[in-house]
Amino acid sequence: MKKYYTIGMAGHIDHGKTTLTKALTNMDTDRLKEEKERSISIEPGYAPFHTDDEWEVSIVDVPGHEKFIRQMIAGVAGIDAVILVIAADEGVMPQTKEHLQILDLLGVSQGMIVFTKSEGLEEDMEELLKEDAQHHTAGTFLEKSPVYFVDSISLKNISALRKDINTMLEKTPQRRAGSGFRMPVDQSFTVKGQGTVVRGTIFNGSVNEGDNVQLLPQNKAIRIRQIQVHHEKRFSGRAGQRAALNLGGVDYDDISRGDVIVKGSFPVTKTIDIALQPVDLFTIPLKQRSPVKIHTGTSEVYGTIVFFDRNELNPGEKEEILCQIRLDQEIVADRNDRFILRRPTPAETIGGGRIIDPFGGKYRFGKQTVQMLNQKKEGTPEERLVFALQQGSAMTAAELAAKISISTEELEYEVKNSSKLMEIGGWLLTTEDGSEMKDHIKNLLAEYHSTYPMRPGKNVAELIKSLPVPEQAGTKFLQYLEKNKQIIREAEFVYLPEFTPSYPKPWARRMEQVENSILKSGMEVPVFEEAAAEAGLDKQQTAELYNFFLRSSMYKLDEKHLISESAVKKAVSKLKTEKSEKFTLQDAKQHLGLSRKYLVPLLELFDKLQFTKREEEYRVWKN
Repeated sequence: MKKYYTIGMAGHIDHGKTTLTKALTNMDTDRLKEEKERSISIEPGYAPFHTDDEWEVSIVDVPGHEKFIRQMIAGVAGIDAVILVIAADEGVMPQTKEHLQILDLLGVSQGMIVFTKSEGLEEDMEELLKEDAQHHTAGTFLEKSPVYFVDSISLKNISALRKDINTMLEKTPQRRAGSGFRMPVDQSFTVKGQGTVVRGTIFNGSVNEGDNVQLLPQNKAIRIRQIQVHHEKRFSGRAGQRAALNLGGVDYDDISRGDVIVKGSFPVTKTIDIALQPVDLFTIPLKQRSPVKIHTGTSEVYGTIVFFDRNELNPGEKEEILCQIRLDQEIVADRNDRFILRRPTPAETIGGGRIIDPFGGKYRFGKQTVQMLNQKKEGTPEERLVFALQQGSAMTAAELAAKISISTEELEYEVKNSSKLMEIGGWLLTTEDGSEMKDHIKNLLAEYHSTYPMRPGKNVAELIKSLPVPEQAGTKFLQYLEKNKQIIREAEFVYLPEFTPSYPKPWARRMEQVENSILKSGMEVPVFEEAAAEAGLDKQQTAELYNFFLRSSMYKLDEKHLISESAVKKAVSKLKTEKSEKFTLQDAKQHLGLSRKYLVPLLELFDKLQFTKREEEYRVWKN
């Protein structure tokens, strides 16, 4: 399988990065008019560096001037290895050091040191320069890297360098092509006849021509019309490649450096928890809630730093700090994404590190918060899943995977193999929360049955709203309990399996008196409220008993009367015996012996219960 890499060319201004890139690739990366006039690189330049059929490699030449550090950071975002360029006639300079620290903080793991302008350099001078470079790179990823002396004009040692770049890349891990596609944008422009084009280094995954993708943080749906890599049309682009994407559905001026093209779910956020590693170079204390600039991917965003264990960060402090950045605008940030933190004024690099949670919360100042952040940073996927659910509520697999920045496949594996997590109808929650919610529901129903023993159960919608989870999750959880015979649901009511509606003990005799009064009266029933009042029931008890009878053994005759089920059956049987096919109102009056007060609503009840069907002056018996 073909491998794809991007190499960064970093170092101090005027140390020969662009000339070395041209010597290696035969391409001039200074394309802006101002770059030509001033002989400096302002924007990152990109050139193809083809090694063989198995590899496809790009070189990014980043600006070396301190004024263009933003462009430098954007340029090295997504690189796999670096060539640190030092001019032999000047040695290590301020931007050499700053670039090295930035690269170290961004997690670059492979690289080499190359001295340019070394034509005619004596051997003892080479040795001194080499020792100086090794001194400045001690403790960094370049500590034991090889050192080369080349000249980009005479091409001294360029062939050997090109060969050893291959050796370096053999040790360089590839980016993940199997995860969701993500490409931070570093350039956006329009091409006549083609439309909007963006360029960037593909961080993760792969993309194909014709794919539907998203522009973040705008959350705009767009389409990949065409893909180019190294100015060649391709059907697809993969992690590690420099790519140009021709987009449909968006204007080029609606896209800025720092925006991200994605396929799949990626976090968009304004609050990030971070592990910050201070650098040696910053000089002024950074106070609590100071304004800062954070660089991640190709974005540069202002924000405020929030410490939880101190009120300021002082120069010389070297221990990692767990803290938070509250951003002025949204960015796309994933767990373990690298970042650089800078002070806006006076401009200097404070440090860098990695994002430990793209969805930071509001926390209290103190050691407990730092311990919690450390758990986020160091925890296993299972621990982080449990923690995320404990901090919030039940979530869907997609929501939870995005929140802790793992793939849905990883999440499914963790849930399947964990005793601390459970999945119910597509919703995830901790086993502990699930057990507590089950007990909560059963206790709630038991209390409800005790308070309202005549009611059929608690209203399902009301019960779901009382649960500490989203309504859809609550619905699925009740279905889960019902399936496991923990509860029973009938229509809109839910109750415990052992529950049977009954009279409350203190009022049982009085309610039985009302029931007996209705049963004994047959079809000429008393006014319900009068019977209840005679038995000594108040309005609330009367209403409860009325609804209880309707749900159990009685029918509503009219607004004032209830009639027993047995009385209705007796009336049907008697009338059907006398008139087996159809009957009139007068027939019913004759055979049932009822006044119109009771007869008319009783016959209407027959219709409602579908015993009969009205046809002109007749009622016809139905099967």
